[in-house]
Amino acid sequence: MIDLANFPRDPVNGDRVIGWAVYRFQPWHLFGFYTSETEARAVQKRAGPTYEVAFGSSTLTGDDFIKGSSEVSA
Repeated sequence: MIDLANFPRDPVNGDRVIGWAVYRFQPWHLFGFYTSETEARAVQKRAGPTYEVAFGSSTLTGDDFIKGSSEVSA
């Protein structure tokens, strides 16, 4: 489980936090969730070419990710 205690809350849905995910869509795997795009891109290089980086939100349990259309200021 990813520790999301220091992430900003999603301004639209307070049960979620916002940040940058490193994930693989098929089969689904949330490799990590990060506060900056720079950190997520560095991790993506280690995760491998099948992983993507996107801004979005995650639940406080850190087990899912919803890709956002753009970065939102909290």
